[in-house]
Amino acid sequence: MNRRPGNGNRVLTAVPVAAIRQFFSCHQNVVPYKSWYKLMRVLGLTDNEILVIKDGIQNPEDCLYEMMVKWLNKMGHSASINTVLDALETIGERNAREKIEDYMVNSGKFIYQEDGADPARSLL
Repeated sequence: MNRRPGNGNRVLTAVPVAAIRQFFSCHQNVVPYKSWYKLMRVLGLTDNEILVIKDGIQNPEDCLYEMMVKWLNKMGHSASINTVLDALETIGERNAREKIEDYMVNSGKFIYQEDGADPARSLL
């Protein structure tokens, strides 16, 4: 069954911003380092925003997490986990996308919704 948003039948339900933040640590373990900056550009961070974060952290492993926090703060309530998943697909990181999607659903806090169905809430 196809689960990928944008490809047909299923999308993850809309979730509160706080729920999205809980899964940022998963992202840095799954998204390859070489794709971090490309992902953030697709999500809408400027080169300057990326540079400020990169230069302001002490541990390079925290860079993706901090960029995701910046994106979340910038987008506010319009932030969507589906936006992140679609951006991963756009940059060719389908494997990372599927792993994050599975991780989130297996957490029990996110569920799939049929495309076109009424939006559901997270299970938080």
